[in-house]
Amino acid sequence: MAKVYRVGLDMLGGAEIGNPPISHLERSIEALAKVSKEYQEQNVVFVAAGPEKAIKEGLRKYASGTNIEFKDVPIMFELGGKFENYEDKTTTISALAEMLSKDEVDVLCSDGETGATARYVIENCGWIERGIGLRPCIVSKMPRGINDYYYLCDAGANKQARPNHLKHNAILAEAYLRHCINIKDPRVGLLQGPMAQLALSYLKSMPFRFVGIIEPKEIYENKADLVITGGFDGNIVLKGIEAVADCTMKRIEAAKQRNFAKLRFLLGRDKLLAPYYSPNGHEFSELKTLANTNYDIITVESADEMELELVLSELAGETEQRLKFAVLSNGEEESKGDLFAQKLAKSLHKLQNNAFQYVGFVEPYDLLKGEATREIEGRKTSYKIDAVFTHSLIARLLMDTIRSTEDAFLGILQPIMTRFNAVFRKGMMKEQLRELKEKDLNPANYNYGIILGSKKAIKGHAHASVYGIEQLLRQGAEFSKKEDFIPYLQERLKNS
Repeated sequence: MAKVYRVGLDMLGGAEIGNPPISHLERSIEALAKVSKEYQEQNVVFVAAGPEKAIKEGLRKYASGTNIEFKDVPIMFELGGKFENYEDKTTTISALAEMLSKDEVDVLCSDGETGATARYVIENCGWIERGIGLRPCIVSKMPRGINDYYYLCDAGANKQARPNHLKHNAILAEAYLRHCINIKDPRVGLLQGPMAQLALSYLKSMPFRFVGIIEPKEIYENKADLVITGGFDGNIVLKGIEAVADCTMKRIEAAKQRNFAKLRFLLGRDKLLAPYYSPNGHEFSELKTLANTNYDIITVESADEMELELVLSELAGETEQRLKFAVLSNGEEESKGDLFAQKLAKSLHKLQNNAFQYVGFVEPYDLLKGEATREIEGRKTSYKIDAVFTHSLIARLLMDTIRSTEDAFLGILQPIMTRFNAVFRKGMMKEQLRELKEKDLNPANYNYGIILGSKKAIKGHAHASVYGIEQLLRQGAEFSKKEDFIPYLQERLKNS
């Protein structure tokens, strides 16, 4: 009798999107109906974890397959949940992780909280290889051109990576590309960053096609199929790419309503970043926001109060208004993630006066909004920002990512915008732009991440559309069929 492959889907994991808002449950139901029908004759069963009654009622609207089972769990793990939430074992993610540990599902798929997904899987299922200091890593599929992708690892699972962790990331991710994506001889590059030189000797000795240290711009020059980095740097790159993708599409939407023919000129000329230096030699970069306002990214080498005070005095000399400034972080400044951001924030907080106001942390994805969100006594308040401080290495990585991604996306858009007659081709251009918005330029739909280090789990995007959830389910179905993948990984780790 043929084996039946079981794919667990967290129906509640993501956020509302759209206007009017559409819940993740509604989007999941529509996606599940379509994909279940596709796989009905392929021995694949989908296990929907969520409120069973609501899911069944929703599926009646669609022609779904009969290969759907249910796990009645009415509670989701709250997005952005705090540390104490991890003790809650009654959520959809924790229920599916327990099923994964008992082999009741072959793969777990969730658009929910990344940290919760990785943690519950490892707590329930353990490591695939013990005693070697293994840490989880996420392999994310990223766009390089039209129907052209590369893979980034680690995209944010382990924010305090050491050189040996990067070695393990490379082994696990290269094996995934070779075994599951069918790239026969993947080129592995090590992303330039603080940890790259320390990890270089580890990767040089590995039995795969290592192409050396690469810069962000070289990713888009097709220098590597797999880009290895630590979780902190990977998260900065990932969110920088997401921000540029989101900004590019919004600028397109705004421009095409005025004049399609000017769209290529606008995107090619009006760059998001404009670097410059202050009279005292401090490196600034002016960043354009979605609201068409500008602010400065300020790079510093330390959190020393005297150095920061000098920079602030330069900024104050340019305006009579009280300046609002924030600190760039990866979103984990209150836990163990970004120690430099913590020190920087502490120093800037002390330097507040009538001329300066510190308003909190800002993540790379939110940079292009030009505002920071701060939680005070349980209430979230948004502040417009005039400047963002960060370490020079992080700033360089982020700015190189923004510049390279913007140029790459312009390259993706050029075939659409170099038509002989923009007016005549307007209908076709609209359709192609719609497809790009739905697929190649929408991180929420291509950015699913394979969590490696334990049993099979896939992390989607909280804002995934129906198409994005369909892709997550298809990836889960195909991944579930790779029965020998975990033994293959174990063998590769032992031989390294």
